[in-house]
Amino acid sequence: GNARRNSITGPNQLTVNGALSRTFRIKSSLNLDVRMDATNLLNHVAYTSWNTVVNGNIFGLPAAANPMRDMQLTATLRF
Repeated sequence: GNARRNSITGPNQLTVNGALSRTFRIKSSLNLDVRMDATNLLNHVAYTSWNTVVNGNIFGLPAAANPMRDMQLTATLRF
């Protein structure tokens, strides 16, 4: 065909990842580290691929998406 490179594009993608951490001093030699990590914090859909078969019924529709919001909480006791 005569289509140029990147001629089929989808909407812009926005992914916000974040992390919060805090260290609590319990005693002079005992610390508690707490950390929370989040991926796709705003829970926006981000499509990873598109159906590009021109003769298909689903041409131009998304084929796959990134996973939804994921959070992880971690605590570490240091002595």
